Amino acid sequence: MFEDVADERRSKDFITEDRLYALGFWHRRVFSATVDQFLGFMQQNYRSVCLTPLLADSVVVVDEVHSFNRSLFSALKLFLKNFNVPVLCMTATLPAGRRSDLTDGCGLEVFPKATEDFPDLEASAAMPRYLIHRLDGESAAEQIALEALDEGRRVLWVVNKVARCQKLAINMKALCYHSRFRLQDRRQRHTELVNAFKDGPGPILGVTTQVCEMSLDLDADVLISETAPPQLQA
Repeated sequence: MFEDVADERRSKDFITEDRLYALGFWHRRVFSATVDQFLGFMQQNYRSVCLTPLLADSVVVVDEVHSFNRSLFSALKLFLKNFNVPVLCMTATLPAGRRSDLTDGCGLEVFPKATEDFPDLEASAAMPRYLIHRLDGESAAEQIALEALDEGRRVLWVVNKVARCQKLAINMKALCYHSRFRLQDRRQRHTELVNAFKDGPGPILGVTTQVCEMSLDLDADVLISETAPPQLQA
């Protein structure tokens, strides 16, 4: 990568540095990482491989399993089959085929086995809380958003494409959030949007891509969302 003879990084062994850097984490007791970072050792990622001895004294919690693509889900199954450590996989919902892969193929158990064992949770989950309407197009959605804003309500509008998110946010003079900001800018936008919805009643309009479903913790009075085919990623 560094062919310039004047470049101080020329001929340095960054693989060794990466390994040594990982050893500095051995004394830690709690780790938080993306699933890509954690399962990196399944693809021989050096830093992740250097951290594998910690699994001997670990409990692993894997969240958002329903969002894994085929490659990540395959890596998760390989991990479950080959490493004898306690693992809790968390998910809001899961297709029957994938659930079978984790239970029959990897030895996990479904919890709770019967929802009637937790009547309070079952009653809460079954409680009607949404009024859902299918709209004819963007103009109808825009009208609903404007009416809600006039009533002082908080509106979250989720679209499928970054370009459409940007255009809609400009036209509606709304807060904009998507996955293509630089990290420092994304952090700022994340904080602005969450605080705006948290600080009280509206009128507030946030326009985002589906990345909000994974990274934002907020409540809205009105949600407008495009139908999102599984193959689309924001």
